[in-house]
Amino acid sequence: MAHNRCITMIVRWNYQRREIEININDDLDAIKKGISNIYQLQQVTNLYKYQIQYYDSDYEKFMDLYPASFNSFQKLLNKLLLPEAPPKNSKEWVLKIVPRTTETMRKLNIRKYYLIHFLLLIYRIYNFSTNNR
Repeated sequence: MAHNRCITMIVRWNYQRREIEININDDLDAIKKGISNIYQLQQVTNLYKYQIQYYDSDYEKFMDLYPASFNSFQKLLNKLLLPEAPPKNSKEWVLKIVPRTTETMRKLNIRKYYLIHFLLLIYRIYNFSTNNR
């Protein structure tokens, strides 16, 4: 039954912290569905604007959890099952939910676009008012 063991991790989303139970054999979709359930989201698609991250102790950084990194995440899960696992208060026990960088960049570009147009409008109004004096 070693292949059917579960690990309780913390899911951190902004200021909220909730526990999630992950089966060692769960795939990425099952983990997303579990996160949707603990945060009571309507559908897994609500996570499309967000990225799940796990802590990679080799890089000492939080890394994106996606299909290409899933094997590394499974190695982490197996490590957390060992008696010499890191203490529960360490970063390895945390999953973070963060905005996708591409979405953040798109929002910044949209804001920059509107700011430029706003400044051009002010410039035109200023020029119009000074030329008509």
